[in-house]
Amino acid sequence: RFRFPGLSQGVLPQDGGTQRLPRLIGPAWARDMLLTGRIVNAKKALSIGLVNRVTEGPGQLADSVAELVAQITGGSPLGARYAKEAVGKGMDLSLDQGLGLEADLNVILQSTADRAEGIKSFLKKRGPEFKGS
Repeated sequence: RFRFPGLSQGVLPQDGGTQRLPRLIGPAWARDMLLTGRIVNAKKALSIGLVNRVTEGPGQLADSVAELVAQITGGSPLGARYAKEAVGKGMDLSLDQGLGLEADLNVILQSTADRAEGIKSFLKKRGPEFKGS
């Protein structure tokens, strides 16, 4: 369950909540949550983009986390690092600037051992063995 109770306490959310929340879920839902203090359950949080996955219950959390970790660590560490950088920095850039950043990061990745391994493993129809270089 998620809630922003700030207005009921006479304050705004701390740590940039009024700025980060609308960027995450859009201004309409952000205003709704901030102005009403409405409690949003997991299902609604998923549907509005506040979270990107939920589990059916606490007993499934460890399995869900393990699955996510396996998916992330199965890819190139450098690719993951640059993807996070492109998304993080790109949010503060214009679309054209963000596309330029993405292209620049892709140029860097083209010359890495991980890129060569990705192509090689694909052609040989086997899983990649990325080294992060």
